[in-house]
Amino acid sequence: MYGVDTTRPGAQEYYDSLVALYAEWGVDYVKADDMSRPYHEGEITALSEAIRKSPRPMVLSLSPGATPIEKAEHVKAHANLWRISPDFWDLWRLLDRQFELCRQWSPHAGPGHWPDADMLPLGKLRISPDDYVAEQMGLTTKEITSEYSRFTGPEKVTLMTLWSIFRSPLMMGGHLPENDDLTLRLLTNAEVLAVNQASTRNREVLAEGKAVAWPRRRTAGPTWRSSTAARRWPPSRCLSRGWASRGRPGCAISGSAPRGEATRAVRADVEPHGAVLLKLTAQR
Repeated sequence: MYGVDTTRPGAQEYYDSLVALYAEWGVDYVKADDMSRPYHEGEITALSEAIRKSPRPMVLSLSPGATPIEKAEHVKAHANLWRISPDFWDLWRLLDRQFELCRQWSPHAGPGHWPDADMLPLGKLRISPDDYVAEQMGLTTKEITSEYSRFTGPEKVTLMTLWSIFRSPLMMGGHLPENDDLTLRLLTNAEVLAVNQASTRNREVLAEGKAVAWPRRRTAGPTWRSSTAARRWPPSRCLSRGWASRGRPGCAISGSAPRGEATRAVRADVEPHGAVLLKLTAQR
């Protein structure tokens, strides 16, 4: 969806007419492909302006990425969500890549403008043969057709944890009628979804070797949530993270680690490529 020379007369009117037609059809969500890479600033502005003038509210999504980070201020002002990476598939090397992209984009997430880490490749995938996806994954079409996600169980947990704590839009990429139990549990975990929907100050605060930690605070209440993800470790790893030096009080712990109380640090075993999501509630 690009190719209009916005410096010529009639360019804005073209996009105005297109959005007016969408409004007549009752469209709520516009996904504009091929505008982010390369970054078509003039056309993004024109499409955004056409939506702004429309009497029908519409969400504007830009895809695919990677959207240039140097265009962050422009894209925040003109789109509701935008892809931060090329197409994302169920391969660990691609999930590992997202950590750095999420770190770069986290300062630019906020109400009305969300960096998009792409759909969740969970559950039953690729019901029909897709040569393009096979080429992107470096596999044959037969190998990837009508199969369940290639992510391991711990990798699926890391995927959902990172997307939630980064506050990426959450869009399921699998075939829902054939969901497996783990996928269903991940998609319906109310506390994890609450991190995605109602938290602030979301950022990476630690990248130590193969470990990454992100804290989040609820929009209300004395609760801190943090995700610690182990990356590329062949064995399981025990992580210990302290907060007393940062002025945190004693807290109660719940989440994907043993429940209990702590005053200075949390220790948790993390599986290879896995993550823990902790809920830390201040004790008064």
